[in-house]
Amino acid sequence: MQARAEVVPAEQAWRIDPEGLNAIRASAIQLSNRLATTGNGDEVEPELVGLIDAGMQLVGPAAIDRPLLAGTLSANLVELAKASGRLSDPEFSDRVSLNLQSIVQVLDEVEEGLPAAMAEVDAKSAVRWLAAMLKPATQAEIAEMIGVGERALQHWLSPNEASSPSGPNLDRLRHLLLLAGRLRPMFTADGFAEWLRTPIPGLAERSPGESLETEDGFSKVMRIAAQLRAI
Repeated sequence: MQARAEVVPAEQAWRIDPEGLNAIRASAIQLSNRLATTGNGDEVEPELVGLIDAGMQLVGPAAIDRPLLAGTLSANLVELAKASGRLSDPEFSDRVSLNLQSIVQVLDEVEEGLPAAMAEVDAKSAVRWLAAMLKPATQAEIAEMIGVGERALQHWLSPNEASSPSGPNLDRLRHLLLLAGRLRPMFTADGFAEWLRTPIPGLAERSPGESLETEDGFSKVMRIAAQLRAI
């Protein structure tokens, strides 16, 4: 009698330890927060190398049943490796922040379907992530998207200033960051800004930017963003 081949459910085939994913996610958030507050990338170099090593160990198992996760995680880890040893250069420090943010978002999408990590991200880190993601948009353009003055944005971006977004400004900033993470690959910085200003029938002729003011509006905008990504 021929033995029947065992059918392994997809959730078992994906052999990544959930604790390993959580550790990578927590480490990425911690590193980004430290980069935003210390202003000295050399101080986080050992932790960055540790995150890269740990992340690479997860890529292989992820490729079994989650090739998109594996590809995204691998691409971001490679970019982090390229910046390793160069964190004293602000350009490379910004690249690291952007790739750390991407890692956090993709892991949260795996776990919850919608990024939730921004609630844990330091406010100044969130500002730096958005500015890095929307390059080459000017500070004036980014300030307009957030709904604040350019001087306020400059204070938030400076590692030497204690000032940081809070209250409604922080909520809108995090909404923008999550939305940009979904749509930035599809738009230029100018195109994303224009899309934010354009009324959409699915939002009762309100613009996405206007709809970000409430949690319900934000959820609707994110659903529209997901539909655009699927096209």
